[in-house]
Amino acid sequence: MCSVVSRLLLKFFIGSAIITVLIAFLPGLPPNIQLEPYTVTPSIDLAKLPRVNALDTAEVILQGQVHGTESIVAIGTGDGFYSGQENGQIIKYENGKVSVIARTGTDCAGPSEGHICGRPLGMRLDSSGNIVVADAYYGILRVNPKTGKIVPLFDYKSKIQGRAPLFADDLDISKDGTIYWSDVSTTTDYSTQVVEFLSDKPTGRLIKFDPKTKQNIVLIDGIHFANGVQLSKDEDFVLICETIRSRIFRYYLKGPKAGQQDIFMDGLPGLPDNIRSNGKGGFYIALIVNRQAFYETIAPLPIVRKVILRVRSLLLGTVSFIESFVSKNPLIEDMKQYVSKIGPIGNPPKSLIGPSRILEVDGTGQILRVLEHSKEQIKWATQMTISENSCAPLLPSCISNKC
Repeated sequence: MCSVVSRLLLKFFIGSAIITVLIAFLPGLPPNIQLEPYTVTPSIDLAKLPRVNALDTAEVILQGQVHGTESIVAIGTGDGFYSGQENGQIIKYENGKVSVIARTGTDCAGPSEGHICGRPLGMRLDSSGNIVVADAYYGILRVNPKTGKIVPLFDYKSKIQGRAPLFADDLDISKDGTIYWSDVSTTTDYSTQVVEFLSDKPTGRLIKFDPKTKQNIVLIDGIHFANGVQLSKDEDFVLICETIRSRIFRYYLKGPKAGQQDIFMDGLPGLPDNIRSNGKGGFYIALIVNRQAFYETIAPLPIVRKVILRVRSLLLGTVSFIESFVSKNPLIEDMKQYVSKIGPIGNPPKSLIGPSRILEVDGTGQILRVLEHSKEQIKWATQMTISENSCAPLLPSCISNKC
């Protein structure tokens, strides 16, 4: 009996090995790309950092009433704010009530049709009180909070220095109205962002938009998932988070290093999302999840990453083939979303993502403190924003913290 089982197992492993080799090396299978190994700087030791349980006093608001909130901008000196949802809505929270003021896209079936709904991510207020939004599908938009009117600031489909943007993520606005914004990738959009984690040829960019000339200029190219953007207090440099490599770039706007770039911080103990001013010349950096051991393990293994991408492509083709024979079916749509995100690779279980943390750093990148929750209950924190009397870490359930 044991010998029969052993032979079956041997055949299984040999068959699996042959299939894996074919998937990896068979020409013509998509994606037909050549991947290279890369590494990520080891994490700073959290145990050696000043850690405080400042998030224990967080007050949960809007539990279950909002979905997919990513960025917030405070309204005045109170606890009100504007934010966006995964269905494309721009919402206003004030005096304990939520209202919808605009929608970047149009009515759709849900997040699976984000290219129709729109997906508002980073946002700021301009000098006229308008909300300027980075929408993953529609680009940089100006939203009038009183009328709900939305105006694209430029043609998002046009190429910028040879490549069209695919995934606007965050932005900041200087005193003269110049907008600095991040384009996550020019090869993957919001719906396929998990592919960016398996790629080794980053195409993310930090881009400068001049509202007077309507011109976009690339300041930094080759960022591996270009994310949060923040100007310094004196606007002499701008920071941009590189999520996949757990580091932050600095681009100098003034002074002897103007036009140059360097690494502001590296080896962050988590994946950085949005970055905002702490109101004291420093910054709050939202570490949305822990460093992901799986991605860092396969980073130097291009064959493994290629096999995963090809299996994804083959499965998506199979699901699309099935879909062509049936009318719109929620089960098929769910299956497509699951395969597109490569199952647990794109949607890791909570036990693996770990708690969110907020790093507070000074203007030179020195870590002042790590804001945590003692019971690790804060998940998917994307941003901390301050107003006159409060600071608010943004999570899917919108958590407001009186710091």
